[in-house]
Amino acid sequence: AESHGGCSYCAVAALSCMGRLDALKGREDLVMWLGQRQVGGFQGRIGKDPDSCYSWWIGSSLQILGAHEVVNQEACVEFIRSCQTRYGGFSKIPGGSPDPLHA
Repeated sequence: AESHGGCSYCAVAALSCMGRLDALKGREDLVMWLGQRQVGGFQGRIGKDPDSCYSWWIGSSLQILGAHEVVNQEACVEFIRSCQTRYGGFSKIPGGSPDPLHA
């Protein structure tokens, strides 16, 4: 199975909601993998371009894990702002059209 930022968030958030983050094995490896997805914004999978929604999925995962210090916040904010459109809302990538999933 391929590692994926969205699925990682779902697992981490579910464990958190159940009060079971302590059951997470390999937390340090997960934090390292999540942190390595930052290339300005965050990519959801290795080798993919950064994307506004993955910036949320992975940023939120790191926040839940108490590891937000691994995020280059200035770079992430700059990336998210570059996805904001003149029409309002956000696109998946800089220069894209806004859509409900990313806005």
